[in-house]
Amino acid sequence: MDTIEAPSPPSVDPSPAAYSIPAEAHLLEQVIVHTPGPEMELVSPENREDLLFDDILFVGHARQEHLLMCSVFEKIVGRPDTVLQIKDLLLDAFEAEEAARHSFVEKLCRSLPEQNLGAVEDELKRFSPEDLQQFALTGQSELPIRAQPVPNLMFTRDLAAVVHDHIILS
Repeated sequence: MDTIEAPSPPSVDPSPAAYSIPAEAHLLEQVIVHTPGPEMELVSPENREDLLFDDILFVGHARQEHLLMCSVFEKIVGRPDTVLQIKDLLLDAFEAEEAARHSFVEKLCRSLPEQNLGAVEDELKRFSPEDLQQFALTGQSELPIRAQPVPNLMFTRDLAAVVHDHIILS
């Protein structure tokens, strides 16, 4: 019986110059994830169906399993920057420029009219990058208004895609 050898893997440029997906089938270099955090603790028996949950999640256990999965990714790829956390990417974007924060707040307020976020739009625009990141993930802040946590971050299968040099979060 003849043996078949797998082709040599393509060389990987370790420089993180830009995000790029050159082909659908390629060696994993980086993965975007969201480790379960405080937003998961906001799921209650009353709102679980609105957030598309069948049951309440044990956050501590889910977080441990998720961090184990992240360490497997890092081990397989062999690079310290293999796992990119949504919360870190979001914070980086908010810290990069004030205009990006303002644009995010404006779009958030327009996309959730039922949450009445427009009433606190000016206050949201004055949030620090850290406070805006926290609000974006959990819907919680010092303001007298609350929003639901983001369900797509709770179900993180295919939550992001890379198109050319842009990351798209769903």
